[in-house]
Amino acid sequence: MIQVRKSRAMAVAVLVSVAGMLAGIGPASAAGKSRIRWNGTLADALALSAETSKPLLVDVWAVWCAPCKVMAVRTYGHPTIIKASEQFIPLRINADADDGFSVKYGATILPTTLFLDHDGRLLGKISGVIGHTDLKGVMDRILEGYGEYLTHVQNPEEPASQLAVASYLLRIGNTSGAVSVLKRHLKQLQKGSAMDPGQVEAAELRLAASLVADGRSSQAVPILHRLSTSATSSVVQGNALYGLVRAQRARGEILKADRALVRLKKEFPELAAGLNGSR
Repeated sequence: MIQVRKSRAMAVAVLVSVAGMLAGIGPASAAGKSRIRWNGTLADALALSAETSKPLLVDVWAVWCAPCKVMAVRTYGHPTIIKASEQFIPLRINADADDGFSVKYGATILPTTLFLDHDGRLLGKISGVIGHTDLKGVMDRILEGYGEYLTHVQNPEEPASQLAVASYLLRIGNTSGAVSVLKRHLKQLQKGSAMDPGQVEAAELRLAASLVADGRSSQAVPILHRLSTSATSSVVQGNALYGLVRAQRARGEILKADRALVRLKKEFPELAAGLNGSR
C-alpha cells in the first residue's frame, strides 16, 4: 500500500511552526474554511464518483488531531492540491463520528488519506502527514490509467480484466489489492474445463512476484521453487528462479539464495546478469 513517512524531527518542526496559527482551528484552511469542495457524506461522494468517473480523495481526521490540522493548512490549503482535487471527489470523514469507516479501511493513524473508487474499493492509503508535493505525486499516479481500471473492474470474472486491474493496482502501489485479484485469477484458471498449464504457470508467477512486492516472500518462495524446477515453459522456469533468488534474499536466506543463483548463472545466464553483485 502507498505509504509516505516523515521523520519525527520534521513532524515536530512543522507542528511547532504552525501551532499558533492552528489554535482553535478545525480541519479547514487558516482562513476558517476549506477551499476544496469537500462532500458531506460517503453516500454522496460515491454517487458523484459513479456519475463523474472520478476517484474519491478521502481525508480521515479528528478534532483532537493536531497533525490533521497541519495537513488542512499546509497540504489541503496549497494551490497545487486545491487544483488537483478537481479531478477527484473530495470527502472528509471524522474518525470519531464514524469509527466504522476507520475500522473498515484501517485508518488507525491520523490523518489518513484514502483513495477509493465508486464502489468504495480501496485504491491507496497514506498514513500520517504528507506534504503537497508528495500528495500530488500520489494523486497523479492514481489518475493515470484510472479510466481503463474502471472499464476492467466492471468485469471481475474476465481473466484479461483481472490482469488489467492487478496491473493498475501494482503500479499505484496497492500490492495487497493486486495479490487478492491475482489469487482470484489463478483460482479461475485452475477451475476451467480446458485448463491451460502454461496460463496457470504464468498466473502463479505473477502472483508470486506480487507476494514478494507485498512483503510476503515466505508465501512466494514455495511457488517460485516449484515453478523453477517443474514449469513446462523455460521462460517461466527462468523467471521463477530469478524471483526465487530475490525472495530468498528478502527473507535473509543468503546461502539458499546463493545456491539458486549458481543454478541461475548456469541455466539462464542472461537473467543472472541482473543479479550479479546485488544482495
